[in-house]
Amino acid sequence: MPISRFIFFSAKHRFAHASNLLPRFGSSKRIQSCGYTKSAKNNYYKKPTGHPVVNVETQASRSSGAYIIPPIILGFGGLLAFLHYNDERRAVKIGKDSYTGSDTAAAPIIGGPFTLVNSENQIVNEQDFLGNWVLLYFGYTSSPDIGPDQVRIMAKAIDTLESKENLKVLPVFVTIDPQRDTPAQLRAYLKGSYNL
Repeated sequence: MPISRFIFFSAKHRFAHASNLLPRFGSSKRIQSCGYTKSAKNNYYKKPTGHPVVNVETQASRSSGAYIIPPIILGFGGLLAFLHYNDERRAVKIGKDSYTGSDTAAAPIIGGPFTLVNSENQIVNEQDFLGNWVLLYFGYTSSPDIGPDQVRIMAKAIDTLESKENLKVLPVFVTIDPQRDTPAQLRAYLKGSYNL
């Protein structure tokens, strides 16, 4: 077999293989492929019949969704991963900072010795309140809307308890703003300004 005939036959088979790939990678045109063969009886080329017309889809004719949707999904997934990682990083591990060497969680310490300064600028400690009913209120005097109303409600409750139940209740106002609430400021707030 001469080399030219070998190249012709191998090229013919390559073309058939390439035409099978055209639906995946080809142009956006309709392609009809056919081969011309030399007949053994006749000395002229004849066109074979019955080859189907193949519609080929190209990358240009694909919808843009194939290029837009995957990055959107990846971006959304990345955002969710970032938010989850950020929340996990900021979360305080339970018991991490307050480990006492035991497996039980420690309850907050309530009670015990303390010292306060009253509105007369005298030191008061826990021994002064032993044996008495104490109404303890935490607040500050620089709130003109809420503070006075709450103090009035407490004063009314103390008056009701003393008159109806014959209980002596000692009110204790503890400021949470000691820089502004000096003893003189507290004295004016509790006695003179609001007629308590």
